[in-house]
Amino acid sequence: GLVALSQASSYFVALGFRALWLIGSLPAFMGVFTAMGMVTPPQYRSRTMGILGAMAALASVIGAPFGTQMAASLGWRGGIQGYAVISLLGAIVFAWLYRRGDRSSAESTSHVAPLTQLGGTAALRNPLVWGMVLLGLINMGGFSVTFFVPYAVQSVFGMGPREAASIISASYLVSIPLNLGFGYLCDRYSRWNMMIVLAILLIPASFAVMSHDLLAFRIAVALIVSLGHAATNQVYAIAGALMPRADVGKGTGIVGLGSGIFGYVGPQMLGYLRDATGGFSAGWFFVAAAATLSLCDLLMLRFYSARRSNESPA
Repeated sequence: GLVALSQASSYFVALGFRALWLIGSLPAFMGVFTAMGMVTPPQYRSRTMGILGAMAALASVIGAPFGTQMAASLGWRGGIQGYAVISLLGAIVFAWLYRRGDRSSAESTSHVAPLTQLGGTAALRNPLVWGMVLLGLINMGGFSVTFFVPYAVQSVFGMGPREAASIISASYLVSIPLNLGFGYLCDRYSRWNMMIVLAILLIPASFAVMSHDLLAFRIAVALIVSLGHAATNQVYAIAGALMPRADVGKGTGIVGLGSGIFGYVGPQMLGYLRDATGGFSAGWFFVAAAATLSLCDLLMLRFYSARRSNESPA
């Protein structure tokens, strides 16, 4: 898809090849989470997802400058081809290193009761897994802020694209240690409780992004992006812990619906509210409401998980 995109001769042809690229990249993204959920020992699952999140944040920090340098040297087509080469290298490394092994499908953790202890319910029929789709709300603000920070920076602070890029880049830099630290804490303590704490922190951060103070705005954006990014990775850690090995892929795909749906809805709604109101305040209230709904979902999921765990036979 990337190679074809680099050779596109018109807008609609480029749009089609971009769709081809996304058809490959998004399932591959889910595949990485599935693979890690299947081969990682339960006691290190959150830390492993945190490392993955940190690497993804690092890629976000260096990816745009890399593409810019490639485009400056070889043109925009060369920049896209550079990304294609990196994707190919990633596929080679994965094929070389990944081994499924022979782990038991009944692995469990002390933090979340696995479905094998909840009556063996299949992932596709388990309401706990489907309820986790709503946890896509927890990073809806991160998706939306990334798109709309340039416009907010220009309209509120009178600053240009360079300053906006600096704010977004700094947010992903914050995300690197946050992913590592949060993953470590989720392995040591209840994953549900840690996610609830993170959702609580997201709510005031979502309101703070309305500040007209530049420093407060920078901090709020960094928190929304980094907290949402860390939460997303730990959602997949919980999904991996909930299911027997044979159902990890199904559960990961279901949970991934939330990221896809709300990754689309969030920016669309912020754009609509911006056009309807002439400002960004309504959109930031929408982001805060999404964080609040994710908190409510987490509380219900924790209660349901604890109840099912207590009902399962010893």
